[in-house]
Amino acid sequence: MFPVKRTILRAARGFRAAQGGATAIEYALIAGLIFLAVVGGINSYASNMGGMYGKIETAMINK
Repeated sequence: MFPVKRTILRAARGFRAAQGGATAIEYALIAGLIFLAVVGGINSYASNMGGMYGKIETAMINK
């Protein structure tokens, strides 16, 4: 067998056996999705709180 072909086959076997990088990428994607959900929730909460405080302010001014 040619040395280059042998080297390529060894590298292919190594990539097939190594899955630690794939797990790290999966965890990074999950963390990214959780981050987006938290940011979306905070944005929605802040928007609703702004509306509530606006109503309270209007009620206090008009009283």
